[in-house]
Order: sequence, then C-alpha cells, then structure tokens
Amino acid sequence: MFKSIGHIVKLTRVRQWPKNLLVAAAPFTSGVLPTVHEVNKIFYGVLSFVAISSIVYIINDWKDQKFDRNHKSKKFRPIAAGTVSKKQINLILIVLFLVLILSLIQLNYKFLIIISLYFILNLLYSIKLKDIEIIEILIVASGFFLRTLSGAYILEIPISHWFLLVASFGSLYIVSVKRLSEKKFANEFSTRKVISSYSNDFLLVIIGMSLTITLTSYGMWSFGRVSSDTYTGLSMFTLLFALMRFLLCAEKGNDESPEDLIFNDKYIFTSLFLTVCFVSVSLYI
Repeated sequence: MFKSIGHIVKLTRVRQWPKNLLVAAAPFTSGVLPTVHEVNKIFYGVLSFVAISSIVYIINDWKDQKFDRNHKSKKFRPIAAGTVSKKQINLILIVLFLVLILSLIQLNYKFLIIISLYFILNLLYSIKLKDIEIIEILIVASGFFLRTLSGAYILEIPISHWFLLVASFGSLYIVSVKRLSEKKFANEFSTRKVISSYSNDFLLVIIGMSLTITLTSYGMWSFGRVSSDTYTGLSMFTLLFALMRFLLCAEKGNDESPEDLIFNDKYIFTSLFLTVCFVSVSLYI
C-alpha cells in the first residue's frame, strides 16, 4: 500500500506542486490582506493548477515512457518503470479531473481562460513543440507567468507591469539555467532531443539577458512602491544571491529540477525565504 502511495506521489509530481503557489503571488504583493472569501478563491486557484499540472505530467510521461527508460533518473518514473498499471493511471486522471472541475466552478471565467491556455500550450508541448528550439523554452517559462497572472484574475485586482516582467523573465531565467544544466548531462539517450540545438554560449546569453531584466524589473517594482524602505533594498540582495547561487549550482552540473534544487540547497532556500520575509515586512508592517 505504501509503495502504491509513493508511486502515485511520483506520478503526480507532488514535489513540483509548490510552484503552483505562484497563483498567490499577485494577491500577496498587492499590499492588501485578503478576506476569508478571497483566501478561499486563491486556494481553489492553486488547487486547479495542482490538478491540471499533474494531468499534464501524466500525459507527458505516458508519451515519453520509451525514452525515459534509457534516462539515468527518469527511468524510475512510475510509468517508465511500470510500477503503475493502466487502470491506476486512468483512476488517478479521473480524480484529478474531478478536483479540477470542482475547483473551477468556484472561480471566474478569466481564470478559466488562463488555465485553459496553460493546458493547451502544455498539451501541444507534449505532442510536438518540445522538439522545437526556443519555443519549448518559452512554453515552459509561460507556465510560471500564467500562474502569476491567474492570481490577479481570480480576485480581479490590478497587477504591476513591472511585477509581470519579473514573473516573465524570472521564469525564462530558471528554464534557461535548467537547460544549461541538462546540456551537461546530455547523451544519445537524452529524452530532450532539442538540447543539442543549444550551445552553452547561447544559453548563457539568454541567462544573462533574463537575469538583468528580472533584477531591473524587480527594482522598478519594489522601489516604485510608496511603502518601499530598507527592507525593500535588503530583498534585492537576497534575491540576487538566490539567482546567482541557482546558476552556480547549474554550472557545476547539478541535474536536479529547479524545485528540488531550491528546497535541497540550503543557501537558495534561505535567501528566498528571507526575500519573502523582507517583502512581507515592507508591504504589511
């Protein structure tokens, strides 16, 4: 039984669920404490993305199972390893679709449009677009951006254009760094064939560009607020450290996913935690 639960956890990518908390980013940075009703809406928004992202992961794993079996770490994924049956997969998909539907009926049509766009893009990604250079990076990065934008649509609150740029180019930075890390591990059995289309120089240019725009936009957003103070400046340094440390780990050839790296590297986790704390103090105290 416990083994089955473990396989389900791996299949639905529970370790990647924290990224869905980006749905709460716009409400959090608005500087206004949400009501209980609004917190419920945010919860259903996060739950919707948890369900639909897990559905996308399962579809992608099913399609790539033959290639995953030849990958040094992906071969342990439940579908590639054959540790879950077709019946179990179908049952999990049904449960996820039910959770998605029950969550969506609590939210407005604007959020429905965003999450539908997320699903369509990722479905096309799984089918074909993952093999097209640059486009595949932009689609993966769009997932972070759409999560952030959806939070503003859920509560129908304005969101700073500077903050949207932070979300857009911050996600582009994370994905580009991940590709750089993957390239170091690329071989003839790599499941991401497009990785051979990228040179290290190209990826480093994208990383440098996206890092610069992310930090500039963050500075414009944070210091452009009326409530900006010393804590705002401190958050700039902790965020910069986290982003630089993230790149350093990738340069060393760390093949972990961004989510695993953030939680497993104590320096990245601590600096991001401090960034959130400094922003919280600046916004609400």
